[in-house]
Amino acid sequence: MKEADQIKLAEYVAKADFSADIYRDIFGDLVAKHSDESMRQHTIRAIIEIWMRRYPKEVRAFEEQMRKTKETRNDKFASAGINSDQRTVFKIPESLWNRLSSMLPDPAFLAQSNPMTEEEKDEWAWFIREFPLFVIPEKI
Repeated sequence: MKEADQIKLAEYVAKADFSADIYRDIFGDLVAKHSDESMRQHTIRAIIEIWMRRYPKEVRAFEEQMRKTKETRNDKFASAGINSDQRTVFKIPESLWNRLSSMLPDPAFLAQSNPMTEEEKDEWAWFIREFPLFVIPEKI
């Protein structure tokens, strides 16, 4: 790992409140397994994986909450109401969201400008594909 990447990794660890050894081990495995992904994607993946390992009770509670949330949606697009144009695409636990947001400040994690940039669309598509646990609708 390059020295600049090691420095950045140390900054991420401090912000995420995770052990540097755990983060380094998981991050190294992810870089090897997903060599086609960006540093930002590795960071997102590592934070989520560590969160899932470190807080299994919160993960199970969240899975149950998501099951109930999906059951209350009107259609496969997760519309909020019969005449609603609004829908919620993601649901992420606050403890995980805070870690992701603090470690990915620019651009913001899952940012959405109007209109969305290609980078934003790419990040959304990647996140939906890789982390279906956090996606509410069956179809986007």
